[in-house]
Amino acid sequence: MKSPIPIAVIVRTAIIAIPLLAPITAHAIDCWQDRKRGPLSGVSMLPSNVSVSAAAPVGAVVWESPVIAKTFYCESSEKEPVAFWVNPRKESVGEGLEVAIRYKGKLYRQADGAIPTGAVIDGWGLAVWWKYFDVSYSVALIKTSASPGSGQATIANYPAFQLDSQSGLVVNPTRLFTQLLTGTVKFVPGTCDIRAGDDRKVVVLPAVANVSLSTVGATSGRTALSVAVQNCVGVKQVKFSFSGAPDDNMPVAFRNTGTAKGVAVRLAKAGDDGTIAANGTASSIVEPVTNDAASVRLHAEYIGTTGRPTAGSVSSLATMNIDYQ
Repeated sequence: MKSPIPIAVIVRTAIIAIPLLAPITAHAIDCWQDRKRGPLSGVSMLPSNVSVSAAAPVGAVVWESPVIAKTFYCESSEKEPVAFWVNPRKESVGEGLEVAIRYKGKLYRQADGAIPTGAVIDGWGLAVWWKYFDVSYSVALIKTSASPGSGQATIANYPAFQLDSQSGLVVNPTRLFTQLLTGTVKFVPGTCDIRAGDDRKVVVLPAVANVSLSTVGATSGRTALSVAVQNCVGVKQVKFSFSGAPDDNMPVAFRNTGTAKGVAVRLAKAGDDGTIAANGTASSIVEPVTNDAASVRLHAEYIGTTGRPTAGSVSSLATMNIDYQ
C-alpha cells in the first residue's frame, strides 16, 4: 500500500502596477495693459487734500478719481470672460474706509466678487485664446463705518483691483494687471462753528397794513436775513434744513402763533425766491464750504392765507438743522 504523497501547490500572484496616465488641464489667464508683455500695473495718486470727516455719513464717497480709460490684452488656454476683482488681497485701506471702482455708472466693492468687464477671451492664436478690449473706470474711497476724528492713513501701492478670470481669483498673480492706489488720507472731525447770534436768530418784520394781505398768497414786509457757519474743518459742504408748524390753510407757510388771523410767515431763498416750506417739502439748501465757511441768504415776509386778514401780532418759529458733509 502506497502512502499518500503530499503535493504542495504554490500560487504566485504577480501584481503589476500599471500607471494610468490622464491629461490634466491647467489654465491661467494673463492680462497686460496695451499689449502682450505690456505694463502690469497702473497707479492712481490721491491728491494732497483728501480727508474723511467723522461727521460724514456711512456710504459717502470720500474721493473718486477722474475716469481712467485703458486698453488691455488678455490671453488664456481656453475661452473665458474677464472680470474686475476689487481689493484682491482683502487688505484694509484705512479705518472706516473701503476701496471701490465705478464701472458703467455703478460702484463695486470687494463684496461684489467678480465684476464682469464684458470682455471674453475668444480669439484663437497659435497656441492660446486672446482678446484686446477697452474699459473706462474710476477708483473711489467710500466711508463704510465710523472714522476717527484725527490722524491719517498712508496708502502705498494698495491693490485697488485686479483683472482676472470671472471664474476665480489668483491670489499671488505674476502676469495680471493690477490698479494701484497711493497717497495719504487725513481723518478730521468734520465740524463748523455757528456764527455768533445765528443759533437763536430773531428776525423782526416791519408793521404793515392788513389790507396788503387781503389776497390769498399776497406778501408784504419782506426782510432779509442770513445764517452762517465758520471755522469748518474737514467739511466740503453744509446742508441747512428748516422746519416748523405749518399753517392750516397754507401748509408751506409757518403758522402764526400771534393774534392776527389769516396771516402766516413765508420763508424763502434770497437768490430765486424759492419757498422754504414749513411742511418739509423743498425745505433744505446745500451750500459749499469756501475759506472754511458757508452761509445761506434768505428772506422772511408776511403772507395772506385766507384773504380776510385781521390786525394783530405775528410770531412764528422756524427750526434750523445743519448737516456737515
